[in-house]
Amino acid sequence: MNKYFDNSDFSRYRHCKTLFVKGRLMPLAEDEASVYRQSEYARLREELFKLLPDGIDCRSVEPDAAFAALEKGLEEGEKAFRNVCFVAGAFCAYVDEVCVTDEGLCAYYTKTTPKITESAVAKAAYIAEVAKRSGHPLAAIRVAVCNRSYVRKGAIEPEKLFKINDVAPRTEEAKDVVAAFFDEAERLLAEPIVREMSVKCERPDKCEYFASCVATERPCMLDFHGIDGGTMFKLFESGVKSLDDLLDNAHLLKPPQAAMVRMYLTDDEMHIDIPRVRAFIEKLHYPMCFLDFEACQPALPLYDGTRPFMQIPFQYSLHVKRTEYSELEHFQFLPKKGVDPRPEIARRLFNQIPHGACVVVFSKGLECKVLNQLASKYKDLGSKLTAARGGVRDLQELFASRAVYSKAMLGSTSLKAVYPAMFPGDKSCDYSALDVRNGAEALRLFTRAQYEDDAASAEHYAQLYTYCGKDTLSLARMVMLLQTVTGAEIGVKRNKNRRRRHRKKAE
Repeated sequence: MNKYFDNSDFSRYRHCKTLFVKGRLMPLAEDEASVYRQSEYARLREELFKLLPDGIDCRSVEPDAAFAALEKGLEEGEKAFRNVCFVAGAFCAYVDEVCVTDEGLCAYYTKTTPKITESAVAKAAYIAEVAKRSGHPLAAIRVAVCNRSYVRKGAIEPEKLFKINDVAPRTEEAKDVVAAFFDEAERLLAEPIVREMSVKCERPDKCEYFASCVATERPCMLDFHGIDGGTMFKLFESGVKSLDDLLDNAHLLKPPQAAMVRMYLTDDEMHIDIPRVRAFIEKLHYPMCFLDFEACQPALPLYDGTRPFMQIPFQYSLHVKRTEYSELEHFQFLPKKGVDPRPEIARRLFNQIPHGACVVVFSKGLECKVLNQLASKYKDLGSKLTAARGGVRDLQELFASRAVYSKAMLGSTSLKAVYPAMFPGDKSCDYSALDVRNGAEALRLFTRAQYEDDAASAEHYAQLYTYCGKDTLSLARMVMLLQTVTGAEIGVKRNKNRRRRHRKKAE
């Protein structure tokens, strides 16, 4: 265990004391995708700080050695330092750059965010306190964040990519949590771990230690979806653990939430509202497509013409069923490493989506946004892409409206919960054995592939192809199952409308 408490320890403490303790006592392996992203970010950060006066590199694996290099340089009259670490007692704080100015010491560090967040201010307050206790108070703390309006043209220009802001005036906002950290850090490690579960366990991402904190048989009541996190965690901490416990305590929920819990958990049957599902299926028509995109929002723009955090589609899977009796055709795409995928995605979809097709998706937000963006950017292909956008039908609506539900879905309307409930035991679209099981993991793997050698990238791409293809195959199978169960005729609504238009023309 590192003998010093550092910036990362403080960030974990500020988020959750349980996370802080477990992160110290049971550290997890570093996420490889994060390492690849950070390596490129670190290179640009180094270029940014080359714009400042050349300085001494204090880099060292030992905080004591890095701090000693800083103190020695200050004594010798040096004005600039890189990879600095301040040390005060059991605490240390890392910064990217320190400069000696007329006002005193000025520290710099970078954040992969588009603005100064509360987290950045709190980190600056922690750095300022450690520096002060080390005998080197800071006159200013400047944070470099991504300039969201920067558009890449050729190689990334660090001086344009980053915006530098002085956050020293705001550090008073976080003085209480910093003081608490200094007071409690050592004591917390000497005490038994006290679970401190709240909505923070899942925001902004699910905590790596979530399963160990739950420590009860799964699925449990925390696996149920559709109830606000605050209420769920309060019930769990009060002793409501299992799904049966949740059902018994449904009266403690808001009436709509209580009704949903009872709806899902009272029996094991699959419930299908035949009239509503039939009406949805009959609005579909051939040719029919099943489409799914994967997209990224990289802090560092990967391609010319893109901005930090701009949403970029990097993969799609498309299954096409041209007629009632034709076989499913499958198309998919991933870009070559370093090549902007958007023009090729637009061109391929233009050729692969049949004219006038019905496009079935699951949760239409991303698919509609991407089709709109591609149609707007590539005018020569825009008419067909716009038509495809107009033909989108969102299958998730049936599950969100509870026209189809079962206990196995646990209140979730995600594809990963819905498909196994409708096809129990079917392994052909099972994600559990894959290296990529959801969109977040697909994004991490794609990011890694951009920075690895060709052999490793090819392996990651093969995993991504397998993952994305399962999503659209699942959509196709669900539509066919619902058609069979309801006896609906695909295209009946469209045929009726055509006959109606023909009659009007004849009259």
